[in-house]
Amino acid sequence: MAWSLYGRSVRQPLFPWQMGPFAPLPGLPTFQLAEAPELVGSREVALEPATRGADQEEEGLPEERPGGSRLKSKSGPPPLAADTAARARALARWVEISREIRPGLAKKVDHELSIQEVMETKATATLLTRASSWTLYLNWCRASRVKPVPLTEETVNAYLRYAAVVAPTRGQKFLEAAGLAGYHLSLDVDHIFTPRARGIAAGGLKRKRETVKMKCFLASTVTRWEQLLDKEAACNDLSDKQLAIGVVRGFFLWLVHARMRFSDAARLTLEPYLDLDEKGEGYLESRASPGQYKTGHATKKLGHLLPCVASASGLAGGTWARSWLSLRRRAGLHAERDGSLMPEVLAGWAFGAGRLKVDSAAVLLRQHLLVKHDGVPGEYGTHSAKATLLSWMAKAGVKRSLRKLSGYHADGRDQSMLEYSRDAVAEPMRELLRVLSLGRGGAFNPDVTRSGRWTGTKPEELVEEVASNATASGSETTQDDNED
Repeated sequence: MAWSLYGRSVRQPLFPWQMGPFAPLPGLPTFQLAEAPELVGSREVALEPATRGADQEEEGLPEERPGGSRLKSKSGPPPLAADTAARARALARWVEISREIRPGLAKKVDHELSIQEVMETKATATLLTRASSWTLYLNWCRASRVKPVPLTEETVNAYLRYAAVVAPTRGQKFLEAAGLAGYHLSLDVDHIFTPRARGIAAGGLKRKRETVKMKCFLASTVTRWEQLLDKEAACNDLSDKQLAIGVVRGFFLWLVHARMRFSDAARLTLEPYLDLDEKGEGYLESRASPGQYKTGHATKKLGHLLPCVASASGLAGGTWARSWLSLRRRAGLHAERDGSLMPEVLAGWAFGAGRLKVDSAAVLLRQHLLVKHDGVPGEYGTHSAKATLLSWMAKAGVKRSLRKLSGYHADGRDQSMLEYSRDAVAEPMRELLRVLSLGRGGAFNPDVTRSGRWTGTKPEELVEEVASNATASGSETTQDDNED
């Protein structure tokens, strides 16, 4: 039988000894059915058992879980309006939370403006996630009849014991939320990060089920997508469904070859453009503005555009990039005008005004792009795209530093180096094209095991060649730096 603890569904009721040191106190609430109130901001609402309410959507959960079977029938709001509304909702939640955990701060006349300014460097999704952790903690304090603030070691440890039983990650997420409040709201939290508290939270994490990563796309899948895209672009009588699926297929190829996260790529507002040589070979490029990619909210990233570069010829050696841009023009799509690189696809195969969301993208991927030869559809997701070429580069022996730059990852200590490089992705792209060339020629097959992966060039030879190139370029960089 499913039970609900203060509006949250759990598998079984907890025993008093699992509730921490507050369990023996008289009047400690027992498990209740779903009529128990849940705090949403400053409001109390009742949630039905096993249903998804509006407050759950505010926590950053998707409207429909990936793997659903339907596309939306109505268009959502435009991307800018949706982002603005989500940001306002996140800030409103923190305004309400701050009134409980920082009463002194809430007395300021410009309280709402203050919250907006101090949270400027945090992504909206992060704010929603951390706000949910604080809401759960405040609900527990109300039910346990204890003061939520000031935070005491005894209260926090009791909540962490309770959280470890209810959900494996809840305790760790609360510590992260407490750290955010400590830094941005000047809440006194340093004394709660004790080895004991961290140990209790880690005890909950040990019960977490094994993390299963999405599989990378097969080389045969990427090749088939590229060939299909060229055929669709050459066809003059595509149906609305064929045109929509072709545009989505090209977008997934962009994710693969540009090694981008789905959410980052969908937020691009610069229409990709071709950079080709006289032979028709080259790159498909775009740029992400600060706030459009995951790490773009940090202070050091503000004012810096993230270059997004993909191979225009791909694995099949065709013209998938040119074909995708052609299909986008036929569909009337343009990133700058639409406010998004990938608008949502509606049930009637028309493009809506909103941005395509991850749940709808998963439906399109698993039901319309993959075939039985690709494997089990449920083993693939939108993040499979970014991992595909990065995995191939690792299997081909490309240096870690080059793979790191290919995935748009960089340490803070590399900031100055990247600033003066002007084109930091030049060498990673050269090595990526080498891997694609080996795969195109049949010398390298990333889909098979280690024993049969190489049929031509030996991996030791490739590693030595990559290392020698890296050493040579490193010497040039050092010389240039000395001249500067």
